Amino acid sequence: MHRPITDTLLLRTVESEADVQKLVDFCNIVFSETDQPDPRIGAWAADLLAPANHPTLTRDDYFLVEDTASGQ
Repeated sequence: MHRPITDTLLLRTVESEADVQKLVDFCNIVFSETDQPDPRIGAWAADLLAPANHPTLTRDDYFLVEDTASGQ
């Protein structure tokens, strides 16, 4: 799924291993209970995004916002 938000922001589903890593890095920081990234959180997110590891979740259930101007 790709849905434009603005001229340069795009809401889209996780599509690649690079996208998975971006989401893992995000989760490491955002959901940490300290001021340091928590790799345990990222490991959990990566496990959920691994093919066939969850009976009902797929990469289509996770979204990223991409800045198409910068590629980030």
